[in-house]
Amino acid sequence: MESNAVEFCWDAEMDRDATIPATDSLLFPHVEFARRPLAEKMLYVGRPLTVLQEDGSLVSGKVEVVCGENIFFSNAGKLELIHLRQVVPDTEFASSDVKVPFGNPSSLSDASSDLMFGGCEHQKLEAKDLVEASLPPVDIIKVGQWFELQDVRNPCLIRVVQVVANRGGLLTVSHGQRHENVFFTNERCHELGWAQRDLQKYTYEGDSLNLLNSARKNAVSSHVFTYSTLREHKFEVGMMLEVLDISNGGVFYAGYVSEVLSPYYFLVRVSQSIKGPAPEMLCHRSHPYIFPVYWCARHNIRLTPPEDYGADEFSWNTFREKCGLTKGSAPEHCFDLPRVQRKFDKLRNVEVLDVRTHDVMYPGKIVRSLRHLVWVHLCHYANATPPTVYSISSGLLFPCGFAKQHGIRMQPATRYVTMGPSLSGDRFNLRTLCTSRQTPVFLTPKKRFLSSVWLNSDLWLPIVYVRKSCFAGPFINPERFRQIPNRYRPGPMPSIIRAILSDLISSAYKPKQICELLMCAKDSTLPQMVVKARIKFKKHRTRVECCEKVTEFCGWLRGICILLDACPDLFGINNTGCESYCNTLREIPSMSTTAHAWTVNTHATTQKSIPRRMRRIVPGSSHNMPSVVRKKKPVIQIYEPRRPLTRAITHKEWRARSAAAEERKRGDSSCASSLDVLGSGPDAPRAQSAIDQASSSQKTNVNGEEEGLMILPLVESNPLLWTASELRKWIMKTDLSSVANVLEKEEIDGEAFLLLSLTHCMENLGLKLGPALKLNALIKELNNVCKERFGVHAKH
Repeated sequence: MESNAVEFCWDAEMDRDATIPATDSLLFPHVEFARRPLAEKMLYVGRPLTVLQEDGSLVSGKVEVVCGENIFFSNAGKLELIHLRQVVPDTEFASSDVKVPFGNPSSLSDASSDLMFGGCEHQKLEAKDLVEASLPPVDIIKVGQWFELQDVRNPCLIRVVQVVANRGGLLTVSHGQRHENVFFTNERCHELGWAQRDLQKYTYEGDSLNLLNSARKNAVSSHVFTYSTLREHKFEVGMMLEVLDISNGGVFYAGYVSEVLSPYYFLVRVSQSIKGPAPEMLCHRSHPYIFPVYWCARHNIRLTPPEDYGADEFSWNTFREKCGLTKGSAPEHCFDLPRVQRKFDKLRNVEVLDVRTHDVMYPGKIVRSLRHLVWVHLCHYANATPPTVYSISSGLLFPCGFAKQHGIRMQPATRYVTMGPSLSGDRFNLRTLCTSRQTPVFLTPKKRFLSSVWLNSDLWLPIVYVRKSCFAGPFINPERFRQIPNRYRPGPMPSIIRAILSDLISSAYKPKQICELLMCAKDSTLPQMVVKARIKFKKHRTRVECCEKVTEFCGWLRGICILLDACPDLFGINNTGCESYCNTLREIPSMSTTAHAWTVNTHATTQKSIPRRMRRIVPGSSHNMPSVVRKKKPVIQIYEPRRPLTRAITHKEWRARSAAAEERKRGDSSCASSLDVLGSGPDAPRAQSAIDQASSSQKTNVNGEEEGLMILPLVESNPLLWTASELRKWIMKTDLSSVANVLEKEEIDGEAFLLLSLTHCMENLGLKLGPALKLNALIKELNNVCKERFGVHAKH
């Protein structure tokens, strides 16, 4: 066994824990913008362009797609692929006397032609702009150039700063004797003269206004700061919303707008306490850590109420009354959150920029993600720490190797005990104790048999110890965790991996949630393993990325503990104490089971009702669904003669049936009235006989009408005792007479007829789907008659 090297290297780190770097471009949109040519931002879709053709003529059209320096250009309904060097500046086109063919003028609307030729809606392209369009923004920014920077705490205060260093877009700027690090895609960075557009809202600090005129000679290009453009917000004081407090372990609180600073910025009070002191957060319309009301409930995330809220269940109406707010919840159209629909892969390595100094980076692993939010475990801490929440638009996440490429200081990851490579290939001397050659039964083996897979491959693990005194995470039940074994005996690595994961699933509060936390994507490029667990006659299974080498096992096992927010040293190959000091992790309030953001349905049986327009079905919301009382079927089913399900009732038949019923009711009422009148007269006996004859004839007519509606034929004897010929005669009375000959040919009697299923009717009797469904319905009706009248039925 050996310990990690002191110097940090991504390749060595990923060889120890069987992980790979994060490559999803959605995680690093600011880095992608810095690397791509500026033309993809300047030449947006629909922008009018003038292009120089090979024959020297000028053609005008609009941009469709830009990829690098190649542009798909549409003109008069035709799509052409051009290069960036063919684009003519708007100034040259305006001063040129060359006649420009614009294709079919009738194909262009008046509005589009005004935009194309007037130039009032689009910024004109100059020759300098086209030169910059072929370069990435990070190469355009030079040391010594100037731009405007908003203050971190007071965005209305503007400084004119100079670039001192450019490390891949991470700028070190100076304002007098003060130095600050900021990435150029931050919303606080602007071109020179940006604040002069509205001097009533912004003020320059110190001598920044005096530097403005002299700095214009060497200013950063305005096209560089087009990554993020703030829009005016529509928030008002008193509007309620949900806030993510990243400084407090990633806890979601209720909050409200406390002050509006400008049309672009406002303050949000994070309601950790209603009456006591509470922090305030500077926000704008696109701030990634503010959400509309009921966002947490829709995504099954815990919303932590204020400390002095009380023991009652949290309600927004009660919260508004206690805070004395006059406004309601902020409308959803006020928020401009990043739109991400898919989840990011877990345990992918990223580099995280320090949020305070912006001068050092830390190695991190993605734990989980939700929309644009990413939970990242920082690997440089020696103590066990909760994951930190970042947004993809925060500008703090970078791909692996960014710090080394641009000379940024990188903090090494913490060291832990691993298993080094084996020089001989036989780490535990198995070849001298076991053999892969099979011994005959009648001979006594000298060595124990072991498959050649485990003898020739380095896949045998030593004893794996379980430190039950460590913090097992908010998803694990401590009582169940104490019941798992204290150690796992030496054995093949796949078997031990399955045993450990199965025990973790079995000891969870909600095994299904553990399976979701550990599950990887189907299209993952890493090796995968399916793990199954059986708990109280219920099976659970999950798909986990696993390691393939013994040297990767210890680091991979730490990653599994990180996914569960547990102590990284919960499992180990050495029988020593915890080296991560997980007691500090256990004492954090947000890491307890009753307060963790991802354990909202672990103990709570119900959740506060969500308005109908906001309701969505999310994983784990089965506890919130109202209980439905199902009606029990009666024990004794009473058979009533009814039409069998052999064919659908048409509209004409239903109308005839209703008319017959009305006529029968009318006849009964007329007979009753006539009987009352004639009952007291001298001809009462003669009238009574006439009424009896009329009723008998009426019943005959009604029966005739009912026969036309195909009632189930009369069953006089037990169907189980019918012969094939008797069954044929009975079926001939229904509308399935064509099937009767088939049944008689196959020698199917009454008992066999009641045992037929839909599969038998289609495969063995050769019936099509329609007749087979009708025959199956007829069999069910006959089974009911046989059960209710004769007390027996066929057993399928």
